Amino acid sequence: MNMKDRVAIAGASTTGFVAKNLNRSQASLAAEACIDVIRKCGITREDVDGLCGSWPSAAVLQSVLGIPELTWFGNPVIPMVDHVATAAAAVHAGLCEVALVYHAAYRAAWNSGSALKDPFRRIATPGLSDPPPGPDTMAAAVGYTGWASRYMHEYGVTREDFGLVAIEARNLGVPCIITRDGGLPEAGGRQALVCEPGDSHALANLLERVTHMSDAEYADRSNCTREELQHELVPMDFYAQAYRRILCSDPAE
Repeated sequence: MNMKDRVAIAGASTTGFVAKNLNRSQASLAAEACIDVIRKCGITREDVDGLCGSWPSAAVLQSVLGIPELTWFGNPVIPMVDHVATAAAAVHAGLCEVALVYHAAYRAAWNSGSALKDPFRRIATPGLSDPPPGPDTMAAAVGYTGWASRYMHEYGVTREDFGLVAIEARNLGVPCIITRDGGLPEAGGRQALVCEPGDSHALANLLERVTHMSDAEYADRSNCTREELQHELVPMDFYAQAYRRILCSDPAE
């Protein structure tokens, strides 16, 4: 049984509002969202046997929520999208049955950097030790996959529909990053950057390549993909003429 047949995201929640300066602890912010999502999912605190997040620590959040026992927890200092992937892997491996994923970080702390230099503010913010890593292309790859999957589930979008996104992007002069899946290579055109479906490492490498792409190369790809598209698309009046021939019992060419 693969992961998608065993693991599912049952619900999600956030705090009521976001601000830079709150007279609240990270634990209270995380607990507010956690309590709400537990209620939405129709489970109890006793059902939760796994925690995964960076701030606050799993031990602190377990105490605040009153979770009696954990069979697994993870406190990696990694982007939020990786928390979900890590928790999903833990459930798939049988380390826990219900994993609660959380993240409660003060935005002002990262923006100013003063909290990293002030030991008192660091003590007052458990779990805040080192600055987050720089651009993480692997996290971006996982993140885009998660957002796309959620969008498809929410709005009934199919994989074929994403081919229209690639064509519209090319029409605007935006080169695409696509996978070699179905008709996407044709929709993305010759200027697209392509990798195999499900290969997050290859996708991460393409994202890394784009971040280092020169303005000249991007401009060249942009112009070429837009011009090539005009030669690839069949003019709309072709279909109108074909329908007229069919309605008049003439064979469509």
